[in-house]
Amino acid sequence: DEMPDDLLRAKLVAIRGVGDWTVDMYLLFSAHRKDIFPIGDLSVCKGVRHFLKVGDKMEKTAILQAAERWRPYRSLAAWYMYRLAGSS
Repeated sequence: DEMPDDLLRAKLVAIRGVGDWTVDMYLLFSAHRKDIFPIGDLSVCKGVRHFLKVGDKMEKTAILQAAERWRPYRSLAAWYMYRLAGSS
């Protein structure tokens, strides 16, 4: 059985020096979880802003709200946002 994302997150951030960004990267790229949206990652935020054509005006709370439409596959959306940020 796979440990739920929120429980795994709580266990990992309890480790000194491990924060939300680190956990998000682990859940995305090592644990291959399908519904992780790393709001603390600047490239993902840049990609969302570019995708939605809002410039730098969109706050992180609005980005999270916009990302809800991609649930339960926000990890895939995050990957596309990385790619989009790299091409803009």
